[in-house]
Amino acid sequence: MAFGIVWLACKEGHAVAVPLDRGKPSVIPTGLGSHTFAVTDDALWVTNCEVGTISRIDPRIQEVTTIQEVGSGIGITAGGGYVWSSGSKGIAKIDPQTGRVVDHLSVAPGVYFKLVWDDGVIWASTRGSEVLKLHATSRGDGQAGDVRLLDRLRLP
Repeated sequence: MAFGIVWLACKEGHAVAVPLDRGKPSVIPTGLGSHTFAVTDDALWVTNCEVGTISRIDPRIQEVTTIQEVGSGIGITAGGGYVWSSGSKGIAKIDPQTGRVVDHLSVAPGVYFKLVWDDGVIWASTRGSEVLKLHATSRGDGQAGDVRLLDRLRLP
């Protein structure tokens, strides 16, 4: 729930917005494979894992902007003034004001299902039953930044 709306992702390529004030639900086109949401002060961000994009939804007017170059990941989070999304190139760092990918953080190959921002740390769950605690070091020059592994938790 965000902006007084319950949001649902539908893998067929849309998000459903259900207003809590019992207003009429609306269907908002995204990309195929809509999966996971992140929220910033003025937008809702959804991963579209089948087409390798992210949709930025302005909740006031339900306008959608498509962000390219993020890969086919499903993990997404917001924090530290950026949106972070997992993908084939690692973790994309996205400027929420411009919608541009400003950096990619090098992460070990794999699928990252969930990303969570926690005061400078990104927690990432993997397909291999691990949870990684990552400190992101972004170069900020468009080249891949480094990620320092702070901890690795193996799940049973």
